Amino acid sequence: MPCDVTAFPSIAGKAVRIVKYTGRDKSRSDFEQEGKKGYAVGFTGMMRFLMERLPKDERYIDGVRRMVPHFPETAIREVIANALIHQDFMATGVGPVVEIYDNRIEVSNPGNSLISTDRILDERRSRNEKLAATMRSFGLCEERGGGLDKTLIEIEAEHLPAPDFISSENSMRVVLFAPKSFNQMSKAEK
Repeated sequence: MPCDVTAFPSIAGKAVRIVKYTGRDKSRSDFEQEGKKGYAVGFTGMMRFLMERLPKDERYIDGVRRMVPHFPETAIREVIANALIHQDFMATGVGPVVEIYDNRIEVSNPGNSLISTDRILDERRSRNEKLAATMRSFGLCEERGGGLDKTLIEIEAEHLPAPDFISSENSMRVVLFAPKSFNQMSKAEK
């Protein structure tokens, strides 16, 4: 029997939504897909779906031409896993959203960050401990507080701009940026 979250009214609105926009703003979208499976059961399929739809560049790797996404898979995986695990399930009318633009990916979840964004790398605090433990048992997170470290290591290895961590009263958003040339970066990004 397939796992369909819409069968559970209390969490039906917490399904992950992926939206791909044309360009750099929300004026036109290419598609919108809402997940139907639970987080642990559907995570691998969601990642595959997402990675296939990211903006890509042609690169030669070991002499073979390949289409490579602008964003490292490990970075995306860690940011999305964090968004799912640390969301506020009591917030109504909103669930986790992954928005794909030509120049960035934004991952949002309901509920502000429990940790100040300037301390996000060196402090740990889980909002949903049972969900985190379940995701760890499926091998989808480590529950050690190193996910963002891995994200930043991958971003640095790909020479991408640093991500933005934006916490508001009602949500947390992480923005991963596509490649930029050095002269396109702001002073803060450099």
